[in-house]
Amino acid sequence: MRATFLLELGGRLWSLVHTPTGRELLHVNPIFQPGNLGTDLREGEGSLADLWYAWQAQRIAAHEQVPVDEALHKRIRQEFPPPASLQY
Repeated sequence: MRATFLLELGGRLWSLVHTPTGRELLHVNPIFQPGNLGTDLREGEGSLADLWYAWQAQRIAAHEQVPVDEALHKRIRQEFPPPASLQY
């Protein structure tokens, strides 16, 4: 695998290539529109943190039988911060 990160845009993953075949594994958006989401997350972890929060919201909603709404998202961000390191 070969990964390309854009450090000047907060460490966003730009490209992920399977090196034996040269195949790009990510969708290539023909219109690139970078933006600042104003998060207070560690640099380069915005996408992973969004996945983390979404997973926690679904897990808590199923366990507590509550809807996934803005109140739950706010609670998840306060009570379930992303781990300090992610190993994958």
